[in-house]
Amino acid sequence: MEADVNFCTSCGADLRQVPAQENENQKPAEKQSAPTQQPQQTQQAAPVQQPTQSAPTNQSASVQNTGMRRTEVQQQPAAPSGFSLYWEWLVASWKTPSADLAKEKWYGIVDLAFEILLFSIACWEMMQKGVSSVTSGIGSLIPQVSSYASQQVQNVGVQLFFALIISSLVMIIGAWVTRIFLFQDKVSFVDQLNEIGQASNYNMILSVVIFILAFIGGANNFIAFLAFAMNLVFLASVISSGMGNKPAKRDRLFGALILLVIILVATFIFIGMAANTLKSLGF
Repeated sequence: MEADVNFCTSCGADLRQVPAQENENQKPAEKQSAPTQQPQQTQQAAPVQQPTQSAPTNQSASVQNTGMRRTEVQQQPAAPSGFSLYWEWLVASWKTPSADLAKEKWYGIVDLAFEILLFSIACWEMMQKGVSSVTSGIGSLIPQVSSYASQQVQNVGVQLFFALIISSLVMIIGAWVTRIFLFQDKVSFVDQLNEIGQASNYNMILSVVIFILAFIGGANNFIAFLAFAMNLVFLASVISSGMGNKPAKRDRLFGALILLVIILVATFIFIGMAANTLKSLGF
């Protein structure tokens, strides 16, 4: 057909309306193809969005784990301190003095020093009251007499403390030497001291009672009885620790003689130091 022909020669159709209809038929096709492309774009974008969604989940899980750990730490009981462990050991030793109890190396020396310190202060207080009652009348006339007497009493209290420390250590050394001689044990001196301190922990109660009664006053005879009881408890602890209860590799009689001699030496040391103290006071 020629370009300027507007009508079909066969059927007589108007050829000017054909392109408009083709354009109208193409537009719905384009509109229908658009929705088919959107799911593809969505499917392609979906994998990109997955990592961004997992990040908050991991963070929340870590926060929950951290919170659970903090709760577990807060619920755990606090470990007992050194003093509470010492108190538990002290109470257990009152129930079973000769039992094999768990203890630190400083328990024995603390027991020994504390008991002797309380006893020395109690003796100092008793002597102070006795000197004050004697010098009350003279001290009002001559004040130097009262001050001199008080100073001498303080010196006696200090010397008594060291005399008790030295004599007690000599007895403990005697028990240690006897134990090594009889059983050939490789026990240290600190362990020996702890064992004797545990066995003589009743003296902790007696020393506290003596300390209280000394400041109350008026119970000197009972205090003397308690002091004698303290000496017996300590001697029994030294002997039981030195002699032991297991089969000995040497004859026990020789061990008993060694321990007895050392105890007598310690007693003479204490008596000699006490005598020198009394001489310094003019007795």
